[in-house]
Amino acid sequence: MFTIDCEDNVISNLFSGCPLIEEMICSGCEGLGTIKLFGLYRLNKIKLVYNRDLKAVYIKNLNVSSLIVSGLTIPFKIGVYHCMKLRKISLELASIKDDWLCKTISELLILESLKLVYCHELKSIKISSSSLKKLKIKKCLEVVKLQIDTPNLSVFSYEGYMFSFSSNAFTLSNINLFLYGKWYVAPSQWYER
Repeated sequence: MFTIDCEDNVISNLFSGCPLIEEMICSGCEGLGTIKLFGLYRLNKIKLVYNRDLKAVYIKNLNVSSLIVSGLTIPFKIGVYHCMKLRKISLELASIKDDWLCKTISELLILESLKLVYCHELKSIKISSSSLKKLKIKKCLEVVKLQIDTPNLSVFSYEGYMFSFSSNAFTLSNINLFLYGKWYVAPSQWYER
C-alpha cells in the first residue's frame, strides 16, 4: 500500500482476511496509528516507511525474516514476539529501552543484521548474539555505553557522541565510526532555538 488514507481497523480487516500474505509494505499511509500482525504465518517481510501517524507496531509471527520501520516523524512503540526466524531488524525513531533491546536480541537466535537510528531512549546498550554479523547504530544520541558480545560480528558502524565501548567481536573486519564532539548540536536542537 502506498500513499493512502487509512485507519487501523481497515488494515486489520485487510490482513485478517488475507492469511497468505508473504510481504507487506506500507509507505506514506496517513491515519495508520497502530499495526498488529498476529497469526499471518506466511508473512516473511515487513516494511513500514514514511507512515507519519504510526505510533505502535506489534508483531507475533514465527516466519518473519525482515522488519524495517523508518521514515517516521515521531517515536513509536514496538513489540516483537515469537519471531524466531527474524534475520534483519532496522528501526528508526523506535521508543525502545536498554532492557527491551537486550532481551529481544537474546531471543532472536538467527538475527544477522541490526540497525538502530534515532532511538533516543537507549542509554546503555548491551547486545549478546552469536549470530549477529552487522550492527549499525546511528544518532542514538543518549547512548553513553555499548557492550557487544558478538563473536561473529564483521561490520560495525556507529554515529553519535563518544561513548564507553567494549567488545569481543573477533571477526570484525569493517568498522565505521563518526564520533561527535561536545560542540556537536543535533539537528533536532536547531529547531528548538
